[in-house]
Amino acid sequence: MQQAQLLITDPAVIEPSVLLVNTLLALVAALNHGIRQLEKAIEEVVAVHPDYSIFASFPGAGPALAPRLVAAFGRRRERYQSASKCNRSAASRRSCRPVGASAGSIFGGPVPNFCGRPCHEYAALSVPHSPWAKAFYEKQKGKR
Repeated sequence: MQQAQLLITDPAVIEPSVLLVNTLLALVAALNHGIRQLEKAIEEVVAVHPDYSIFASFPGAGPALAPRLVAAFGRRRERYQSASKCNRSAASRRSCRPVGASAGSIFGGPVPNFCGRPCHEYAALSVPHSPWAKAFYEKQKGKR
């Protein structure tokens, strides 16, 4: 470091770069402030939700995922009259054909929607915290 030399010394390059970095730092500070405000608002809203304690008790859900699960399931539980209906709302299936593919060539997989994404994320996060989730995961992995 004692013998290091500057790569660029041209003020026409350095000065605008310093301005750009300072502008980006101000933008990052504003975004961080906005994110903190949103997180605080989410905490306040979810704290009074009647079902928050249920979702917060899920092993591995944590303070970031539990509110998303609350939002995904909402209050209208009549939508989920069975586990299969709940499962169907948690994932939809996408089918698409690659350009030039034959008529029978369809690929796709589960594509989480607004409800499904937090459910899929929680399923993955629950594996290290729940013996039955780990057993189910291992069983499904064995089917491949």
